[in-house]
Amino acid sequence: MRRPRHNRFTYHMPLDPDCPDNPVVRFNEDPMTQYYGLGGDEEFTQPMEAKHLRTCERCREYALDNVEVQDR
Repeated sequence: MRRPRHNRFTYHMPLDPDCPDNPVVRFNEDPMTQYYGLGGDEEFTQPMEAKHLRTCERCREYALDNVEVQDR
């Protein structure tokens, strides 16, 4: 059986920047994050985004309206 080919596109579902519980905004505003230059680092923010999307309906609706498609 053949394995399916991987899609060359990646999809990013951003969180609502106005959500009061957005963990990425709080992470980027933390002085230690800024001191160590980790702001915007996808290695840290992707798991936070995924976990938050599972629990926040507001961010899920925002993400579905604003899906970003990126070519690899």
